[in-house]
Amino acid sequence: MQAAAVDNNASFGPNKIEEGGQRLRDNLSVLFAPLADTKGLGGKGSTLPATNTLFVVAPQDEFDLIAGEEVRLAEPLRTVLWEISCSEMAEQLTIFHHSQLSNVYPWEFLHHPKEAAKEMTDHFNRLVAYFVWSVLVEDTPKDRAEVIEDIISIAMAASAPPLNNFHLDVRERVEMALEALFVDDRQLVTRFLHKFWLDFKHNVWISGVGPALQSIQLCVATLHKEVMTYKMTELVQISGLDENSVDLHSIVYEKIVALTVQPIYLKIVSKAKRACAMEDAHAAARVLQCTPHGVADSSTAIPCTSSSPIELLNLVCQLVAVPLHHDSSPTAVVAATDHQLAAVELLATLQHQGRKTFLATHPVSSLYLMHQILDPKYLAPHRRQALDVFAAAVRWLRKDQKISSNELKGS
Repeated sequence: MQAAAVDNNASFGPNKIEEGGQRLRDNLSVLFAPLADTKGLGGKGSTLPATNTLFVVAPQDEFDLIAGEEVRLAEPLRTVLWEISCSEMAEQLTIFHHSQLSNVYPWEFLHHPKEAAKEMTDHFNRLVAYFVWSVLVEDTPKDRAEVIEDIISIAMAASAPPLNNFHLDVRERVEMALEALFVDDRQLVTRFLHKFWLDFKHNVWISGVGPALQSIQLCVATLHKEVMTYKMTELVQISGLDENSVDLHSIVYEKIVALTVQPIYLKIVSKAKRACAMEDAHAAARVLQCTPHGVADSSTAIPCTSSSPIELLNLVCQLVAVPLHHDSSPTAVVAATDHQLAAVELLATLQHQGRKTFLATHPVSSLYLMHQILDPKYLAPHRRQALDVFAAAVRWLRKDQKISSNELKGS
């Protein structure tokens, strides 16, 4: 059947193949038409199918009433495969499938587990219903058997290494696998994470910032160990990396940190800001002292727009890697062997490019969050290097604060 599909496509030119691909995308847009939800997740409203769904059928006596309207119906699978191959069908289905699943965030399974699970199940059921309908709509047993063979060929093409997640890079494939893992309530790691979130939210306001951050670090370490122990085979197959690859371990670790911290991040940021308020104020004043008047308003609170320490570290990496002037060389990353020089370049970059960022207004809090939650041995080398540079810059700011305090006491 695959050979037959290839032979059929060989007779079409590029324009014909592109036209077939566009018809497939139009067909899938009808199949995956959004459901009309009156309340959304967490609401009590009922989910109604959109008017242009797969099985919209009007009675004969109502045809005159809708004569002026265009009712779009999905085309059967056998009709679509006259113009495109099973491989292209598998590619397009992969894109639609991933886009639908990515609309449900992992933490929705904690707050509204039934609604989130139903949304994903409905998507899967509609896809299955399309394939079943494509078989039943055929007239003869022979045609139905051919459609079943086509479905098997599509499944084989989608699972083949060259086409499996063809449009994603290694990091995206691993992250998608971890997201799927942490929404599966049958997994021990998922239940462990959900229990940690509930316990943390109950105890966060009565515990100090240090114990709270240590509990997060311990949770991340436990999840990382469990995933790398029991899911290594799947991760190696998905990523194509060796099980001892530094890249694989760092990607898994960083994604676990993000998934663990995102629902509770604002709470820990609030606690860290209160604990480091005085040091942040002094350090921010030192960072922004060269900023032109009127550009930065120190009285305006800068919110934390990141959702995890990993995003904070990403911003640090960007600032370290960007030279202050176009003709400046080397960059802070190249010069990172000398942390003093790299720290000076980083502070200058913060003054000119990051004056409105959380890093510039709360440098001590930012460093404290990253140091207390992240384990440097699991970070990629360039991230670890950027974190060291930022730590050197903050140490310089805090050292200056200590000198100023001693001078005030002496006077």
